[in-house]
Amino acid sequence: MEFKTFMEWVSFCRNQPEGIRAITMFCMIVFVCVSFYEVYFWSMGVYLFRLKPMLIVTLILAFIPAMAAQAINVRVFTIASAFILLYDVLIDVDT
Repeated sequence: MEFKTFMEWVSFCRNQPEGIRAITMFCMIVFVCVSFYEVYFWSMGVYLFRLKPMLIVTLILAFIPAMAAQAINVRVFTIASAFILLYDVLIDVDT
């Protein structure tokens, strides 16, 4: 990767920890979803299907608000972290 100015290189170096942190959080979220939510969803689905096949619909309907809340949560914290990062950059420029 080539940098045209020294400031481009500096901003690239400052953004590397943010990228590492984002990748780490993404991996943790995927691990939690696979190890907890997926196992819970399948075990409850099998249990409810054995009781009455129509009960699987209630499981899906119960998870829709949970998935929507998680999507909103991720969206809000992504926007908030972008504003915090922008604020930190503006403070660094002033000093």
